[in-house]
Order: sequence, then C-alpha cells, then structure tokens
Amino acid sequence: MVSLNSALYKAHPDWCLHVPSRGRTTGRNQLVLDFTRKEVRDNIFGQLSDLLSSGNIAYVKWDCNRCVSSAWMGSWRSGVCHCVYCADPLRILTRFAPPCRFVVPIVL
Repeated sequence: MVSLNSALYKAHPDWCLHVPSRGRTTGRNQLVLDFTRKEVRDNIFGQLSDLLSSGNIAYVKWDCNRCVSSAWMGSWRSGVCHCVYCADPLRILTRFAPPCRFVVPIVL
C-alpha cells in the first residue's frame, strides 16, 4: 500500500498498480504497490531492512487485505497479475530469512 501523500508515491507514481487509460483506484485512501516490479521490491526491502535493524522489533504484521481492483502489468492479463502479485511479497520476505532469524514468512 502507498499513500498518495507519501514521498514514495510522489517520487514514483508509476510504482502502483493501475490501468494506464483509467484513473487510479484508491481503497482506504491508498493505492496498491506493484510488487511484480523488481525496483519496487528492492526499495521496500531496503526500507524494511533499515527499520528491522534500527531497534528491538519483536513482531511485524504484513497483511494483504486490500482488494486489487486495478491490476495491470503491461501485456499481461489481469488474472495473471493477481496470481503473480500475491506471490511477490514473499520474494521480499524470504530475502530476510538468513540474515534475520526473526522474520518468518507465513502465507495464510
């Protein structure tokens, strides 16, 4: 999720899922980040890595409870986008596994 008022969105408005010919769809006043893009995953991994190493953090909850209504990945079909999008946050979390023993990705 990304807020329209955030520095991340202002720097990279193309990093959210959207259909180019339509307006951007918000939910809970936020847009959905496109984790299918490597540069998005790398950026979020860097932010999480900095956050997790900055203090004594015992628990992080990462949920995906926002409806993805504006899925678009260039020439990909939107149904494929939903499947790929659900798997991509795991690509971020599994990068923590060896260096950070407290991050355990769980898919429900």
